[in-house]
Amino acid sequence: MSTDGNSTGYSVEPVGDGSPGGVAPNVRRRRLLVTAIGALPSVYTLASGAHTAASSHLACWAQQPLTNPPRFTTGTDTWLRSKVYCGSYDGHPAYCVSNPQNSCVDALHSSKGGDGSAWIYNNSNYGGSSGDMRIVVGQGHQVTNVSHTPPTHGLVYVDQNLTLTTLDPNGKSYLHPVSASCWTSIMGGKTTNLG
Repeated sequence: MSTDGNSTGYSVEPVGDGSPGGVAPNVRRRRLLVTAIGALPSVYTLASGAHTAASSHLACWAQQPLTNPPRFTTGTDTWLRSKVYCGSYDGHPAYCVSNPQNSCVDALHSSKGGDGSAWIYNNSNYGGSSGDMRIVVGQGHQVTNVSHTPPTHGLVYVDQNLTLTTLDPNGKSYLHPVSASCWTSIMGGKTTNLG
């Protein structure tokens, strides 16, 4: 083993192009690394694009319909909807708004509503008021004839931050229905339990 005058006492042997291995890097190796790093794909984020996307999502979410869409429908429309169970309560059509939907059906009697499931029905004569009424299945409240026939879809309500999706806004004014195209634009391929 020879020394080259360095203070470590170790020998430095020439490598490849004749330069000492501990003193200067291999030029070909450096070029290869620079070329490889230059070929890697790069992702750039534009701050103004993020701002535009955020304001677009808020505008889309906040856009209110000129007329309220029907809360439940057997047809198709442009609103974000999810399939729901339908049944009968006190002689009126009722629609399950519980999530997950399998909680809408009694495990032992598939034609009855599941205990604790929330249902919406419209009875303009009930209590002198009109509009949607909410019940929870249990003692004294039973939904019968539960099925997916005809296929019925309920409006999905979304909060401004897109952290909550539900079939049952239950009086929460910060939840809004959104159009299906708006939702697709906002979510960009992500999925939720409902929509």
